[in-house]
Amino acid sequence: HCYPSPLTGSSAITGFAMRETDGAPIVAFAGLDVSGIDVSTASQTARFGAIAFDQLAVNGVVDEQGRHTGDRILVPVAAAADDESGEAWRVLVDRLSFSNGTVETLNRALSPNFRFGIYQLNGAMTNLDSASKKPASLDLSAKVDKYAPFSVKGTLNPLAAKPQADLVVHLEGYEMTGL
Repeated sequence: HCYPSPLTGSSAITGFAMRETDGAPIVAFAGLDVSGIDVSTASQTARFGAIAFDQLAVNGVVDEQGRHTGDRILVPVAAAADDESGEAWRVLVDRLSFSNGTVETLNRALSPNFRFGIYQLNGAMTNLDSASKKPASLDLSAKVDKYAPFSVKGTLNPLAAKPQADLVVHLEGYEMTGL
């Protein structure tokens, strides 16, 4: 008879980078620290006390045919079989934080090509729980195209069966030509 055993601890990764086959960056970070890991197969719960990204960089490219990065790199797979209980795992993250992050996108399907970036991304999401009806709190700040102050504050529950969001997005001093 097999008895489920819990997994606890912490982990850190430094200097991670994932690239497309042509060398184009997809995602990278200088550091990722995960603490307060507590996974229980018996209760089908995965809890993370803190997940902290340092210098997370996400790059998305829409190619000339209109395919986004995800369309080019993901391989379709058959749906995984449900476990014996048929119950979904509960995922809890007490704090997910970002320090000095970047999100860039380039759309080559448009003429002229469109480039957009969010830089100096800092902030956190707290109390994320896939089984709770109470949404997580979000507080992010950044600069759009390296100069225009940008912030997002509010609540969201992206892991719920019916995802929800109530966000206030603020962008100041961005040139209309960029839009």
